[in-house]
Amino acid sequence: MEWPKLKRDRVGMTCRTLVELKNGSMVIPAGTICTVDGWSRGFRLLGEKCSHCGIRVYISRVPENDVEPIDSKEQ
Repeated sequence: MEWPKLKRDRVGMTCRTLVELKNGSMVIPAGTICTVDGWSRGFRLLGEKCSHCGIRVYISRVPENDVEPIDSKEQ
């Protein structure tokens, strides 16, 4: 699957992380399913709920090369 040309069209798409991502307090492992929440100097991603604790991870400024778009049916 390919990213749409316009960044505004990417909001709401489902993606998978290709590398380990870190924010100030958490590490998001490669292969995590996320939703694109916005774009500002990179993707703003919202992760799916953890099956153990229920937390949802939010991370910003993720480079386009660190995630791949997936069809929401692939999950």
